[in-house]
Amino acid sequence: MDYSVLNSRPVLDYDVSRGRVALILWEDEPNAYVQGRKVEVREPEQVRWVGDNLALVADSGGSEKRSIYLYDGSLHELLADGNDNVDPTFVREDRFLFISNRDGRTTHLYLYDGGEVTRLSEGSYRCQTRVSLPQGGTLSTRREFTTTTSSSSTSPLGRGADFPSEGRRTSLRRRNAFEAIRYSS
Repeated sequence: MDYSVLNSRPVLDYDVSRGRVALILWEDEPNAYVQGRKVEVREPEQVRWVGDNLALVADSGGSEKRSIYLYDGSLHELLADGNDNVDPTFVREDRFLFISNRDGRTTHLYLYDGGEVTRLSEGSYRCQTRVSLPQGGTLSTRREFTTTTSSSSTSPLGRGADFPSEGRRTSLRRRNAFEAIRYSS
């Protein structure tokens, strides 16, 4: 691959590890490249090096149901179960954290461990991001909304959106919640 093409085409995602380059390049549609070789996968969205191999997230069916693949010269499905599975963080090739909407209501943090999937986060609010902690856990963030009702004309919370409700005012206030989750590698 002639990398000068990067001056004229958008790079949608990339990862560099030990001198190896993986990227998703826009060429009328997104295409994944590993060390300059095109990977045959439809609608790639994320690339991450995992040891000597590459993890790819792609919407191969074009239906906003992303799957997680491992590329070692050939493409292998790791998690292609009809749910929207995104943002993998690998502990090993067969064990990773990811975010998914598999409960049908909202996104949660899950652990994939050798074919078994376990939900790690709780609550009914959307899991937005997560980071791995060096001591062997993860921290996920989600947005939560709290409501209070008051008979006064101003919100008791000071800020937030006020909604009239049968002569009373209901305030909706957003707060960020953090959920620490322990797992062992």
